Order: sequence, then C-alpha cells, then structure tokens
Amino acid sequence: MFLLILVALGLGRALGDDRLPGPSRTVSARLAAGGQRAVVEPLYVTLARFLCGEADHHAQDYAALLWTMQRRADAVPGLTLRATVLGYSMPLLGHGGARGEWVRALPGEFPTRVYRTTWDRAVKYAQTFLRGELPDPCASVTNHFGSPADMAINYPNAVHIECSSMPGKPTVNVFFLEQVLH
Repeated sequence: MFLLILVALGLGRALGDDRLPGPSRTVSARLAAGGQRAVVEPLYVTLARFLCGEADHHAQDYAALLWTMQRRADAVPGLTLRATVLGYSMPLLGHGGARGEWVRALPGEFPTRVYRTTWDRAVKYAQTFLRGELPDPCASVTNHFGSPADMAINYPNAVHIECSSMPGKPTVNVFFLEQVLH
C-alpha cells in the first residue's frame, strides 16, 4: 500500500507541479473503501476535501490551514502541496469514521443543503489560494495545527499564533510554531 502511494505521488510530480494555478490535473493517492487507489483530480478538489475534513464549516480556519500546509511542503525539497495535505490530514488518511468517509468521498452526495454550502465555500477558498489571492492570516510563521488537546499533549513547547481570517471569529484549530529543542 505504501509503495502505491509513493508511485502515485511520483507520477503526480511527473505530470505537473501541484503549486501552479490553473486547470492542470495530476495523479494523487486517495484513500478509498477498498484501500489505496490513484485518482486524477484537480488540486483544488483535494484541498477542498482537506478543508472540510480539518475545519468542517469553520471558514475562519481555511486560509490558515492552506498556508500552514504550503509552508510544510516548501520546507522539504520536492514535496508537493498535495502530498503534504494527503500525508498530514487524519480524515484523508482514513480516520474519522462516517464523517471521514464522507470527506474522502467529496464531492459526492451532500446529506443536506448545509453540506453543499460548506463544500462550495471550501472550493472557493482552495481556488483563491491556488491563484495566489488568499492572504496569509498567520504572518508566515505557523508550521503546524491541531486541536487544543493535541497541542497541550503533543506540542507543549509550541508557540500559539492567532490565525483567524475573520475578525471576531477564533479558529477551531490551534495554529502554532513547533519549537525544535536541541
């Protein structure tokens, strides 16, 4: 299974650069009910599924999530944004029960109109980000995010950064700069 992911990610890099805006399609690894399979989809679809999985309808988190993942991808030569998102997001990695299954199946059926609205908003943010038109609300310093419990338990030396893109609406995720202790 791991080999298939590496092959699919390598093909993605061979077919196009995930960081370039536009309609180019690349190959990505995607978790499906029967295991791993390669799927061709636009990068904005992968990013929108990521946003729905990590922040659901909390759009105030969307810009910070995208910029944090871009910084993580940029920190490793040859690593694409798509590979970073697919390797980092718990819902896209196969966790999260029924909700995780729904996120991985997007843009499939929407149980209610609210979910359609959430998906449309996530797509808009992803496309705006890929065009280079989405400001970074984190002042270019975050390299990690997680739940408040995740931060307290796994990253006690982290420096919390406020990253909401909507004044008066705090993020549901905690964005931070992970301090590396030597």
